[in-house]
Amino acid sequence: MNIEEPQLRTQNPGPEALIHRSRKSMVHQGNHVAIVLVNWNNSQDTIACIKTLRTLNYQDSQIVVVENNSRRDEYSLLRSQCKKEIILSEKRNRLALEQ
Repeated sequence: MNIEEPQLRTQNPGPEALIHRSRKSMVHQGNHVAIVLVNWNNSQDTIACIKTLRTLNYQDSQIVVVENNSRRDEYSLLRSQCKKEIILSEKRNRLALEQ
C-alpha cells in the first residue's frame, strides 16, 4: 500500500488570501447571515449604519432592527428610511441596562 504523506506548506498565506478564501467558501456554502441592530431613540445613527451595511457585497444576508420602544418620531423616521429591513418593535424597553 502506497500512502502519500501530506506536503507541508513552506509559506503562510497573508491575510488577504485568507479573507479571499473565507469569502469564497461562504458564498459557495450558502451561509445565511443575519445582522441585528438595536435602536433606542437614535434612528439617525441606526439609519447611517444600515446604509453602510447595504453596501456589503454579501448576497445572503438580512438586516434586522430591534426597535426598543423609541419615541414615536424616532420610530417613524426609522420606518420611513428602512423599507427592506425587518423591524421588530418592542412596546417597552426590555433591553435597557440597569444603572
